[in-house]
Amino acid sequence: MMDSPLSNTTMLNLTDARCTPFIKEDPVSTQAIKAASYIVMMLLSLLGNAALIAIVAKNRHMRTTTNSLIANMAVSDMLLSAFAVPRELTQIFVGYHGWLIDGLSGAILCKVVYFIQEISTAVSIQSIAVITLDRYTGVVQPFRKSFITPKRLKLVIALIWLISMGLHGIYFYIARLKRVNGINICSFSFEPAFDNLKALRIHFIILSVFLIAIPLAIITVLYSLIFRALRREKPFWKGCSTSLMKNRRKENTKIIKKILAIIILFVICILPVDIIGFLFFFVWYEEIPCGMDQLSFAAKFIFYSNASLNPYIYFFLNDRYRQGLRNIFNLNGKAKESCPREEEISDIEMNAV
Repeated sequence: MMDSPLSNTTMLNLTDARCTPFIKEDPVSTQAIKAASYIVMMLLSLLGNAALIAIVAKNRHMRTTTNSLIANMAVSDMLLSAFAVPRELTQIFVGYHGWLIDGLSGAILCKVVYFIQEISTAVSIQSIAVITLDRYTGVVQPFRKSFITPKRLKLVIALIWLISMGLHGIYFYIARLKRVNGINICSFSFEPAFDNLKALRIHFIILSVFLIAIPLAIITVLYSLIFRALRREKPFWKGCSTSLMKNRRKENTKIIKKILAIIILFVICILPVDIIGFLFFFVWYEEIPCGMDQLSFAAKFIFYSNASLNPYIYFFLNDRYRQGLRNIFNLNGKAKESCPREEEISDIEMNAV
């Protein structure tokens, strides 16, 4: 979703612009720096997210609702890096919208690559929303059985992917491989079925509402209720003599802070490219200001960097993920399972993150 606004609107009226953003080729040194940055980002994302998935899969105490959804996000982050970064590298050296593969296979890849990279973003934001809902239930209604049981969790994850695919199925129509001036171009168009600019605007608004505005509104409301519940419970926990109960609130607070850090990072990374997409559709659709190609690159780079930063945020904030990471690289082959502490056994889900 985030890259498509930049990919479509920038080509609407370049010929009338006073300068040539997205057409002028970067110096070789700039190309090298951009390419090296993307390669490092991709490697960090693939290695970090693969390690995170392995940690959850190998440690039975980590297979909780929250951790399973985090692993689901890791899968989507790996797909984003694996499909989006090579495409960005191609554009750096071949040119804007440049595509290396032609023929039928090139046309299919043109559709599939954009489809997969866009559903990855949708999977991440939906997973964050479900994690927040699960934490809301755990904090506000701690003695009530969680609605998301292990069996239902599989269904929830499947629905997340199906919804994401449904919202982006249109890419199989609008993504098209063309040959312009002897160069293969993978671009987007709603024509001839619809007016291109109007359809692109509607498409942008629909995705922004359903994948940014609504999920962030739900997350904000739920976190407001969670923090209010924690403040109301504070006097009770102070007067409670049970160490397990006190530890429950302490762990609750730690988990909420960690998940909140992931949400804030996601918002910071996604907002710049979404704002620029809005400007391209509704402000700059007639003439693109000079220098917007570099601003576009920076916004997209920040957006893609979220996939590489996420796993290391988990490793930094959570001792269990760090222990799992140490187990993976244990040269002696004697992995220490990151078991829950004795006082936490009755509430494994509480301490998942």
